[in-house]
Amino acid sequence: MATSLVPDYLVRGGVYGRTRNPMYVGGALTLAGWAVLFGSARLATVCGAYICGMNYAGIPFEERLLHRRFGASYDAYRAQVPRWL
Repeated sequence: MATSLVPDYLVRGGVYGRTRNPMYVGGALTLAGWAVLFGSARLATVCGAYICGMNYAGIPFEERLLHRRFGASYDAYRAQVPRWL
């Protein structure tokens, strides 16, 4: 059986039923947690930059790729599940 690094199906279950980008949500929460733990304005700034960068560059790029690969199936998923939370 051949395996591929590029999936040929769209995952919709589990955490992907609550957010389309669970790794980015986790990264943002981790950075926010570190900023609170250390009381660091610099880390809070990094967290804000991370969220803005992902929201305005990273995620839209991935959404275009997913739309091209999965078409209407991805569009329906996108209409049902929020980008962040």
